[in-house]
Amino acid sequence: MIGLKKIRKQRNLNQQQVAMDLHISGEALSYYENGKREPSLALLVALSKYFNVSINYLITGEEFQKRGTCQSAGSFLLFPFSSKKIFL
Repeated sequence: MIGLKKIRKQRNLNQQQVAMDLHISGEALSYYENGKREPSLALLVALSKYFNVSINYLITGEEFQKRGTCQSAGSFLLFPFSSKKIFL
C-alpha cells in the first residue's frame, strides 16, 4: 500500500504510534505498508479516517480521479458499455 507509508511519513508519524492509535500491532502495519498483507475493509476505512485521505490514496498513493465512465441522465445513470440503468 504505497499511499499508507507515504502519508504516514509525510505526517512524521512512526509505525508504532499509528499502530497504537488504531489498536493493531506495529508488525501488522509494517506488513500492510510493504504489501505482505492486505488489511480488512474495516481497517482500510479506519486508516482512511485516521489520515483523512481516500482509500484509493492509501492503496495507490494517488487520489481518485473521475474518468467519465458514467453519465447522469435525469433520475438514473447510464453506463456507456451496458444496457443497464440504475434508477436513483
